[in-house]
Amino acid sequence: MSHLTDREFQLLIVGDEADRSLANAIQSSCSHSNVALIGGQPTDRIHALMRTGFAYLNTSINEGMCLAILEAMALGLPVIARRNIGNISIVSDGQTGLLYETPEQAAECLLQLAKETKLRETLIKQAADQVKKMHNPKSESTAYQNLILSL
Repeated sequence: MSHLTDREFQLLIVGDEADRSLANAIQSSCSHSNVALIGGQPTDRIHALMRTGFAYLNTSINEGMCLAILEAMALGLPVIARRNIGNISIVSDGQTGLLYETPEQAAECLLQLAKETKLRETLIKQAADQVKKMHNPKSESTAYQNLILSL
């Protein structure tokens, strides 16, 4: 967060608390009023937060196919994701989102989105198009039905 101190960002950390000591460390090291741990939320509340957000930041060191990234893309939220095997299968760097490897690079990605409005708009459009094309629930349902029927 120190890279972003001169910017007006608010970081919402949403999700069930997996590790109390980690939550305590976040709260004590991020005494800024612009960092909030809001815990687990119902899906409709999470989607409402995503719709009003500036960007979705995925920090997972390891990830499969991240549903939250797909949701963010579908809801029109640009994605900044840690470079890992699961995320690179969904996010194409500079086309459907931005990928990073270090916390400093994540901050740089946020600043880049803040400065480059056209890039942000392009990422949003291309990501939404990709989700509609590659992760359409109806198409996936049909594919699963066909697979089951072929067994």
